[in-house]
Amino acid sequence: MLERPTKTIGFILPNASNYFGHTLMEAFERELSARDYRLTIALTNHHIEKEKEYLRYMAQTTDGIMIISDAEYYDMIADAVPTDLPILFLNRKPMGCPYTSVIENDYAAVFQAIFALINDGNENIACICRNPDFSTTKEILHAYQTAMENSPAGYHEEWVRFFEKSLNDVPAVVEELKEAGCTAIFTASQTLTERFLDYLVVYNKQNPGFMALAGFANNGHNTSLQKSIDMVAQPINQLVDLAVQQIIYLIEHPDTEAKDYFVKGTFRKRIYESFSSHGKD
Repeated sequence: MLERPTKTIGFILPNASNYFGHTLMEAFERELSARDYRLTIALTNHHIEKEKEYLRYMAQTTDGIMIISDAEYYDMIADAVPTDLPILFLNRKPMGCPYTSVIENDYAAVFQAIFALINDGNENIACICRNPDFSTTKEILHAYQTAMENSPAGYHEEWVRFFEKSLNDVPAVVEELKEAGCTAIFTASQTLTERFLDYLVVYNKQNPGFMALAGFANNGHNTSLQKSIDMVAQPINQLVDLAVQQIIYLIEHPDTEAKDYFVKGTFRKRIYESFSSHGKD
């Protein structure tokens, strides 16, 4: 039988393959350590069964769990969620989830990023996302569609593409979008932005017809290359601060009514022109 408190908080996330995941883990460890809590981390690699396995494990080893879930619907993980332990959903929330969450809202920033591309002369803009059922994806697509409906090119559903776990098809997707008349791409996650940015830097040097890019990044700690495209800066510091406050509060006040909290991303105009100007006459 587990004797609480353990002074340990669990953090379950899909992966740590980009700076977003790295930064979250480091920031949570730093902030929780300052409050005399330990952090235990589990990576699911986007597998729901692993997510459920870690939820059950951490129910026996921690005082509370923070999770970035890949579940589209709460029913997909409900049987593994402990009922006697504080749970905090981060960044996105499965439909029907009854627990407190800290959610990122990027609607306004995405809208601004799309119009920045349009104002640069790139009217035919594609949008590349991950899972279409994620609440965050739906919000991004809503902002994209609204912006495009108010642009000269209009909204074209065929310009929206969805990527799953594999990102090996970047060259093929770029060629398909170019053939469809697209002159710019908006990538709806940090992982997608990193992959397409790395590819397009070389592509734009070797091929006629410039393909512009805007996407996602952390708020700060970006490379010079990342600073050469317009970005939606994710509010990691605010997310971490609010999440730490909430999980500890829920541990200390377990009967607190569930509530959704929101942190907003911001539009960040590029600082350098090395990427955006290359290949243009």
